[in-house]
Amino acid sequence: MKKATRSHITPWWGGLVLAGALSSGGAQAANSDAGTFRAKILPGTCSVALDSQKQTIDLGRVGAGSITTTSALLTSDSDQQYIDVTCTGYPSALSKPMLKVTGTDIGSGGNSLFRNGGPNPSTSLGFRVQAVQNGATPNWSAADYMVNNTGYLALPQGNNANKAKIPVRFSMWCMPVSPKTVGDCKSAGVVSAALTFSFDYE
Repeated sequence: MKKATRSHITPWWGGLVLAGALSSGGAQAANSDAGTFRAKILPGTCSVALDSQKQTIDLGRVGAGSITTTSALLTSDSDQQYIDVTCTGYPSALSKPMLKVTGTDIGSGGNSLFRNGGPNPSTSLGFRVQAVQNGATPNWSAADYMVNNTGYLALPQGNNANKAKIPVRFSMWCMPVSPKTVGDCKSAGVVSAALTFSFDYE
């Protein structure tokens, strides 16, 4: 599995801007005046990196005879991965620290299946992504699969995500859509997906 990851800059907190507007009276000079001031909060930043800038993860190989639709064909279990988060400032008690993944999604029925373009191997083969909250011991058999461009609550609401390490898991699946079958996944070749992770306080 080849995966390009890049830091994503997301605004959320920052400094202060003042804008003033003054108006004067009529023709005669006045001994008082009114001022209108507006303040705007400017954004700060959050950035993410996959396991300290690791750019490529190779999940290995699988034989055609081992391909099934009921379980993952390959996983990143032997090379545990984390999303490292770096943020400036602190969130409000109402903000939700959300992690997103985006890529070319060939899945259906709400099941995201990531895969780069090209005719071979079968478009029924692709990768899925799971995540668990920062600090949790992963139980991948129960962990949710991430949906393309949909936020996942990476920490409890209101928590500061700076220096968080969010466990993620990558797995390759055969997910044929009717009229295709498991046989459609057995074409030899290389399957790859380019994924981008982003983080924001929502």
